[in-house]
Amino acid sequence: MKKISKLICFFFFLFLFSTRVYAYSDDYVISKYDININVNENNSFDITEKITVDFKNEKHGIIRKIPLQNEYHDNAKISNLKINENYTKSEENKELQLKIGDENKKIIGEKEYIIKYNYKLPINKDEYNDEFYFNIIGDDWDTTIDNITFKITMPKDFDKNEIYFTYGRYGSTDSELIKYTVNKNVIKGSYIGMLDSYNAITVKINLPNKYFSLGFIGNLPFIIPIILTLISIIIFLIKGINKRKEYPVEYLPPKGLNSLDVSYIYKGKISNKAVVSLLICLAGKGYIKIIEDGKDIKLQKLKEYNERNRCERIFFEGLFLGKDSVYISSLKRRFYRTIDEIRKIKLNKTTQNKYFEKSNKYKKIILVNMILSFVISLSLELFFENIQIMLLLGLLLFIPSIALIFSKKYTRFLKIFMNLFSFIIFLGVAFIFVRNKSVIYIELICLLIMYLCLINIKKRTEYGNELLNKIRGFRKFLITVEKDKLKLLVEDNPNYFYDILPYAYVLGITNKYIKKFEVIALRDNTSISMDYSDMREFNQMQRLMDYNMNKICRTISTRDIESISGNYNYSSSSSSSSGYAGGGSGGGGGRAW
Repeated sequence: MKKISKLICFFFFLFLFSTRVYAYSDDYVISKYDININVNENNSFDITEKITVDFKNEKHGIIRKIPLQNEYHDNAKISNLKINENYTKSEENKELQLKIGDENKKIIGEKEYIIKYNYKLPINKDEYNDEFYFNIIGDDWDTTIDNITFKITMPKDFDKNEIYFTYGRYGSTDSELIKYTVNKNVIKGSYIGMLDSYNAITVKINLPNKYFSLGFIGNLPFIIPIILTLISIIIFLIKGINKRKEYPVEYLPPKGLNSLDVSYIYKGKISNKAVVSLLICLAGKGYIKIIEDGKDIKLQKLKEYNERNRCERIFFEGLFLGKDSVYISSLKRRFYRTIDEIRKIKLNKTTQNKYFEKSNKYKKIILVNMILSFVISLSLELFFENIQIMLLLGLLLFIPSIALIFSKKYTRFLKIFMNLFSFIIFLGVAFIFVRNKSVIYIELICLLIMYLCLINIKKRTEYGNELLNKIRGFRKFLITVEKDKLKLLVEDNPNYFYDILPYAYVLGITNKYIKKFEVIALRDNTSISMDYSDMREFNQMQRLMDYNMNKICRTISTRDIESISGNYNYSSSSSSSSGYAGGGSGGGGGRAW
């Protein structure tokens, strides 16, 4: 018998301590509770609470507690707080505590408290639905509440069949004691009976997707990148596109311009291929002999360079460094310095200003547009949630990768790789944090357009445009020229084929150019040879230009490794479509003090 009694006691205490203990206050009761909620389109609620308290014992007032987060949301904001009595406020355990009353004065009997405030939640980022899920009465009042009435005004139409009320302890789905009517967008109702302590009344209205919005502000994540993109396009159209003119046919390149100069004016940049074209140029002039030697290529000095072209001289001297011959393989990871020096000479301000208009400031404007589009648009979409994360990503990933465009230390491949790598990371993180995927797609398109504007903005001067048209005419001639005309040119200049070859190489028409000379007798050029072929065998010439020149370009432009490295939902849908008591936002409770 004693054992049975002990066992009963054990289970009793186990039940007692495993159950939430509610302390009921008999110092006061709430005799009337009226709440008016005006729901705004931006998912904020203008709330007026009229609470009539009947103090049974002397008290200073009440403490009203309003939660700022629950299991579905956080970061609720309370503003425009007004109370008809003196109060102090504090924030503790993710709730706003309002201590209303005068510590020097005590009250007994009935007292009405009017509390007005704006309760702001983040816009629901759920792509499928919005909802109004709110605790009209929170489950944290330690006394009974009688005469409960409410009025809810929605900002626009909604489905009247999607209104659900619940009441009771947390998790309850009871609803039979709540009576209400709907007139247009206004819901009025009351609770029939007396609400026990630690009981809640909750409303849940399932709403169409995008019911809540931020209006103009809410569209800013879309508007900002589009506006900045349009600005960038206008800048590009004004400052980045040359006026196309009719160009005459030219059978010779512009006077005084070698293949490097022609490539720079034609493409607006100095590529490794353009610099390496000087090898063909120097060989055609008889300074260098190109010899295929097994799997390697040997360059032999035939005579010292004696012309005044600075870039050609630097290229020539950089090849041999005082030696009479050199293998291409030995130039790997050293000759890039010579290429950089030549590029630096050609890209100096004097030369650039001669052929191209100043566009650095316009590039900077477009770059700033890209950064602003990225940071501001996504930060607004996140509505200041996780803004630190996005700003950090913007600073650590995206901006430096764009800055690589202006870097002279990195190869073109590395720049492309770093930009793609950082953009993939940016896109992945954005998809995690931004639930409205349309923003990402718009942002992606806009950034791509601005990026293309950035890298292509390079408008030529009048003189540069004149030369460009001559080069276009020259290129057209090399593509369309009849063989009879070529024969006349070769008769006039037996070295014509070799003189023009480096230009055809940088203009990207090498094979077309060579093919036109298949039936034209050329004089031998012993400066360009392969140990097993006659240079009049044009398939072998194509081999030299297609395979060997590409191999040479890759090899001598290879860099040392050191030179590369040096450098939120406002609320979430519950498991039940009708919600449950205490499951919404807001509410809270209070006590007397």
